[in-house]
Amino acid sequence: MAVKRFRAAIAARSQDQRWTYVILPFDAAALWGAKGALKVKGTMNGAPFRSSIFPNGDGTHHIMMNKALMMAAKAGLGDTVAFAMESDTEERDYPMPSDMAKVVGTSKKATATWEGFPPSARKLYVDWVEDAKKPET
Repeated sequence: MAVKRFRAAIAARSQDQRWTYVILPFDAAALWGAKGALKVKGTMNGAPFRSSIFPNGDGTHHIMMNKALMMAAKAGLGDTVAFAMESDTEERDYPMPSDMAKVVGTSKKATATWEGFPPSARKLYVDWVEDAKKPET
């Protein structure tokens, strides 16, 4: 699969800069054959990532960036950053933390529900549980 190298400026969708993104300066549909959302992987200023690009409705795509990636890339709003990006065809799996697996494993219904989730939903739940875990809870 083709690796695309490019530079682009980081923008924000809101005043509080919670939603930072980059508009891809090339035709992702022509390069990777996908007009809709597409899983991608690569680096931003050398910091590795796995994410997705999303269509804007005008033939272009964008990628959203979280604070962790921005910090790893030493980048901020308005900065022009260097990307190396390619289509990500590897299966994504987000296993349950062991303490969560113990509880879910006691219920056939809960286990079936978990197994029915797509990887993106599993990631949301794993992140939610891991972010909430503290020694006192």
